[in-house]
Amino acid sequence: MDQLAAQLDRIRAKVPLARATDEKFKLFGSRSHRYQLQSPVAEAELQEMEACYGIRLPEPYRRFMGEIGNGGAGPSYGIYELGQGLDELSNDQELYLRQPCRLNPVMTLAQWQELTRPIDENEEISDEDFDRVTGEMYAGLLPVGTRGCMITNALILNGPFIGRVVITNSERDLPYFCKEATFLDWYESWLDEVIAREFR
Repeated sequence: MDQLAAQLDRIRAKVPLARATDEKFKLFGSRSHRYQLQSPVAEAELQEMEACYGIRLPEPYRRFMGEIGNGGAGPSYGIYELGQGLDELSNDQELYLRQPCRLNPVMTLAQWQELTRPIDENEEISDEDFDRVTGEMYAGLLPVGTRGCMITNALILNGPFIGRVVITNSERDLPYFCKEATFLDWYESWLDEVIAREFR
């Protein structure tokens, strides 16, 4: 059994444990997904999305969607279905998804502000320029879920940090890198945290 398969098996076993631990859905966002997962997405649909946007989904995320579930239970309000929420970061998905991600875990606020400056310093920016700039800011990021209040969990699709989950928001704050190396690590960490809690 390969490492990903073993991790997927652990996740399958832990989802019902998380549901049993938080049976009254007291954890933030859990009432929206109730620890339920959608049916896995077909391989043909995964390939269709990849071909449409000129991308290759990181393997841990791809395996989750194709073998565990096409969205549902997950951190905060859960995991998006395949293709959901693509316009949360930019209106030009066909361009920004396949572009190189500019983010890194040690990016400074000053470096980030260099990317956001064309918007921050121009209240009359055109729609076209706004879309271009946001596309550059969030290039290579796939929204995979929401924390509410326009806060997005996003997956890096390319580059040296491919597969990492970052948190962005509509206020254009410096994106936050989650510590886990892959989508599955991030998801399993969430399950472990839920299972370890005591809900009264």
